[in-house]
Amino acid sequence: MKKKLGIIGVLVAILALGIGYAAMSSITMNVGGSGKIIVDDDNFNVHFDQTSTITKEGPTGATLDAAYTDNLVATISVDNFKKKGDEATFVYTIINESADLLADLTIGTITNGNSEYFEITPTLGKAKLSANGDTTTLTIVVKAIKTPIEEDITASITVPVTASPTHS
Repeated sequence: MKKKLGIIGVLVAILALGIGYAAMSSITMNVGGSGKIIVDDDNFNVHFDQTSTITKEGPTGATLDAAYTDNLVATISVDNFKKKGDEATFVYTIINESADLLADLTIGTITNGNSEYFEITPTLGKAKLSANGDTTTLTIVVKAIKTPIEEDITASITVPVTASPTHS
């Protein structure tokens, strides 16, 4: 009987050592931390495409000028409208050169320095640009809505377009 107890004791000791070893060799380690991405304005690149020609049409005798001041500012000038209904149309191209950001476009509040004589109508070809080279147009129509009686009727015109970055 002592022999059986000795064998059982040895077996229990071996079993206890095996369980103890398994418990000691099973360790869980965790790594915690954080991530941060910062905004870089260079990642969002929407602007007037200065490589494209500005289309301009108007009545005979009118002088129409359109230009780019820089990537984000374009100018128009209409001279020599003579009567109600004279109309000039300017078409600019807007391009999204962002690598992976889409752009939502909106036309802001138009400044018309002489709404008694001029009507300004801007239209976007589309309101969302895909990333990496997608384009749309901004069409601006300037229309005389009243025949002038005196000389040199002028207006200051501003048409702001806002591009907002988005992922979808």
